[in-house]
Amino acid sequence: MTRTATVSSIFTRIYHDLNGADAYYNRGNARFEVGDKQGALEDYTKALCFRPGDADAYYNRGNVRFELGDRQGALEDYSRALVLEPSLVEAHVNRGNAHFELGNKQGALEDYSRALCFRANDADIYYNRGNTRFELGDKQGSIEDYTQALILDPDLVEAYVNRGNAYFDLGDKQGALEDYSKALCLRPCDSVAYYNRASIYFELGYEEECIEN
Repeated sequence: MTRTATVSSIFTRIYHDLNGADAYYNRGNARFEVGDKQGALEDYTKALCFRPGDADAYYNRGNVRFELGDRQGALEDYSRALVLEPSLVEAHVNRGNAHFELGNKQGALEDYSRALCFRANDADIYYNRGNTRFELGDKQGSIEDYTQALILDPDLVEAYVNRGNAYFDLGDKQGALEDYSKALCLRPCDSVAYYNRASIYFELGYEEECIEN
């Protein structure tokens, strides 16, 4: 069975007043937007030389480091941002993503849970926490999170697929079958959902349906 964890969207916070720090910060934002991530990294670093207590600059530099593949550096920047601004939800989410990719699933779980304390109606955070619970072996908890994500965003195809995976692992093949079918109603070309549904048809002895999938 295939399980997919996705990274939530990157958010860039922008200043409109200009001084030394702001000029570097805003140029960093512009460079990030046009794909010059190394240039953005340098500019955010320079901005922090002028204003070392800037949570937004640490947060945005963390995003750049994440995109450049430096997950540990990103995690450190998100942590600095959260020391300065503990309610910065996106930093909790993205630090959770960094923890997840570095293999620290418990750290990811804690960050997603903190983020939900500040933003309880975010489907993506529930989805990410569901993925984390799944990886930690808490299949029932993952089902609860995927279900909440789908209440908030009924078109979140990946939540149907991954909830189907959790149902399957818990032995509820009918529940899994229903979720894969719902996913395919929303995204008819989803090969993962087709493959997983075919696997269930095969186990249930539905050879014709299995071949069709």
